[in-house]
Amino acid sequence: MCGITGIYRYKGKVDEKVLLKLSNAVRHRGPDHGSFKIFNNVGLAHRRLSIIDLSNHANQPMSCCDNRYNIVYNGEVYNFLEIKKTLIKNGIKFNTNSDTEVILKSFVFYGYKAFSLFNGMFALGIYDSLKNELILARDQYGIKPLYIYHDQNLLIFSSEKKSILKFNEIRIDINYQAMSEYIWFGNPLGNNTFYNQINELEPGTIIKISKGKTEKNKFFDINNIKETQISEDDAVERIKHLFKKSIKR
Repeated sequence: MCGITGIYRYKGKVDEKVLLKLSNAVRHRGPDHGSFKIFNNVGLAHRRLSIIDLSNHANQPMSCCDNRYNIVYNGEVYNFLEIKKTLIKNGIKFNTNSDTEVILKSFVFYGYKAFSLFNGMFALGIYDSLKNELILARDQYGIKPLYIYHDQNLLIFSSEKKSILKFNEIRIDINYQAMSEYIWFGNPLGNNTFYNQINELEPGTIIKISKGKTEKNKFFDINNIKETQISEDDAVERIKHLFKKSIKR
């Protein structure tokens, strides 16, 4: 478990003290290392729980391509070694043994198609400093959390709502519909939270923030999975195969 936080201002600069305040609110998610980067109107912060590649080289925010692309990421992509082998064959070089670097360089190489390649759980933000674009993405089933506040002046994202609530400039009020849903169903429905101005990024979804505009696209939709007619014996063997493959990864 790690913690990610970021701010994208449409006008003005990101305040270092504010970004650190938001990042410290999720410090418990990543006690091993904490760092941040500010690119004028964009700030990225990360709290790390070291699991894969324990070296400092794998700390985040991580950058590549002469600091053009920068990532903050929470999760684990189980097939990252397979993806890494393919990238190496295509001439991509690596400086760490982390899955973070594989995710970042997969995005650089494949673009948005990279997210469909990842088998695992993730919530991430990637900033392209050349285009001044922020890309947010969440795994296919929404295993890892990613909360977003968005108004006409800025966008804030974080692994936890309480981090966003530390931002003093924004106005937040209670979403009573979501509270009712929680009482009835055990959780708010859809991407609702207890606050009207804070939503979860939907599973399998990408958001691009650029030039004052927001664009949202899905790279995975569970409703598009087609039903297959097979025998019970074939289904049992298929499950065994997939289960063993999953454990191996």
